[in-house]
Amino acid sequence: MTDKVIDAIYKMSEKELKNLKAHIRCRQDSLAQQTKMSFKPGETCFFKGRRGMLLEGKIERIKQKYILVTIPSTGMKWNVHPSFLKHKATEV
Repeated sequence: MTDKVIDAIYKMSEKELKNLKAHIRCRQDSLAQQTKMSFKPGETCFFKGRRGMLLEGKIERIKQKYILVTIPSTGMKWNVHPSFLKHKATEV
């Protein structure tokens, strides 16, 4: 299927590509919104930090684009995109 999609993309005009790009962006936003709404303040979550370490934190606040996560052991606060958060450590 992927090969067919790639072939179709190469045959598209610039106008069609811009339209496709807008639809892809809309779908990405929709998926991010769904992921964001699956988390609740006070819930424990997991994500990988800048150096690849697995971090466990508590959701403090859900913002428009990011989720504010507090790391209890250090007190540090991270703005994390919902797509990087997981409910279980095994999913990360």
